[in-house]
Amino acid sequence: MRTRKMNTRITFFSEQGGQNEDGEVISPVRKDLYTCWAEVVRTSLKDFQEGAKQSANKRAKGVIEAEETKTFYIRHHKKAPFDSSSHVEYNGNEYDIIAIDVDENSFDCDKIIVKRRI
Repeated sequence: MRTRKMNTRITFFSEQGGQNEDGEVISPVRKDLYTCWAEVVRTSLKDFQEGAKQSANKRAKGVIEAEETKTFYIRHHKKAPFDSSSHVEYNGNEYDIIAIDVDENSFDCDKIIVKRRI
């Protein structure tokens, strides 16, 4: 594992809503679960061009939706304090976790794929 590339701090958090004493629904409360160093994977030229084609097709169909996905590598944890229902904060933006890929071969690092919240 190349830890020198893990130079960005990310925070995993969950949001839990609930009710107050009067039974009114309250807005979700953020609870930080875990903060760690991560490597942000650069987008390859092939993926960048594919994304440009897809957004051009969506604009032609009248669909205006920006989708920003990122991939992070973090150190592997046997019992991670987060799951796919958690969220990630990176550079002041919040992301939903799309997938968590665990390296089951060497248990070196985990791959987290996220999508920016709108």
